[in-house]
Amino acid sequence: KGSVQTVIPLPQNGAMRLTTARYYTPSGRSIQAKGIEPDIVVNEAKIETLGIDDGRREADLRGALRNDDRAPAERGKEGDRGDGVTPPASEQDYQLARAIDLLRGIALYNSRLGN
Repeated sequence: KGSVQTVIPLPQNGAMRLTTARYYTPSGRSIQAKGIEPDIVVNEAKIETLGIDDGRREADLRGALRNDDRAPAERGKEGDRGDGVTPPASEQDYQLARAIDLLRGIALYNSRLGN
């Protein structure tokens, strides 16, 4: 939808819907009856476990980090917790998770360029 509508109450249980504003893109293009085409399309994904286990694990490698079974809040008290902050919604929303990954990647790339 590309417009903002206000409902104005009328006497005898009536109402009138009045268009009070329109939505525009930053470049000034109206999206009324057109919508917005995304710059980057993320197709729906079906997440499933493949069940492939070749028996080799990270823990088997020389110099592997030890697993700390304490809760993240407990680890954080000692200052050894990474940023690890993922919005809970992204855990169940594949497209949102990919968008967050993309934004973090762009921010990292720009920081390396000194922008």
